[in-house]
Amino acid sequence: AVLLFYQGLRRIPNKTDSCWTDDLLAAPHGTRDKAVRVRNMFNAIAARYELVNTVCSGGRDRYWRRQAARLAKVTPGDRVLDVACGTGDFARVFQGMGAGRTVGCDFARQMLVRAVAADQDSSIEWVEADALQLPFRDRTFSIVSCAFGVRNMQALDCGLSEMARVLRDGGRAV
Repeated sequence: AVLLFYQGLRRIPNKTDSCWTDDLLAAPHGTRDKAVRVRNMFNAIAARYELVNTVCSGGRDRYWRRQAARLAKVTPGDRVLDVACGTGDFARVFQGMGAGRTVGCDFARQMLVRAVAADQDSSIEWVEADALQLPFRDRTFSIVSCAFGVRNMQALDCGLSEMARVLRDGGRAV
């Protein structure tokens, strides 16, 4: 029943309008235009992203985010950056746990549109930015997180280096 429900949530694209083909999926990290394809894909699925995560994980995605935020030991003085924040669900967990300032960044505009709409109290700053070129000063954040975005980075080493660059000495990476 879950599979049928999931299939009912999305339009199944044909080969001509898909961001990804079977050949490209065989080696996605070697695809030169991976970033463009990832951005297009997430802009296209933004409206259904959180629901699909919940259905596909059986609701465990919420637990994973809460547990990761607990392990980060969020305090009221923390400045949190959630990289590849998508619709902002992880950033909202950090803010709800008492972070002093939370910033969510993503390079897929439609994901951020959903994040802004879901941010009832407008306390989170939302920034359209690429994880490979973060627009923040060195050592700005005490916590830097990235829930599922590392799998989508065009250059993982560059993305992780950027996250480390903006993390304060003694900070926590999640």
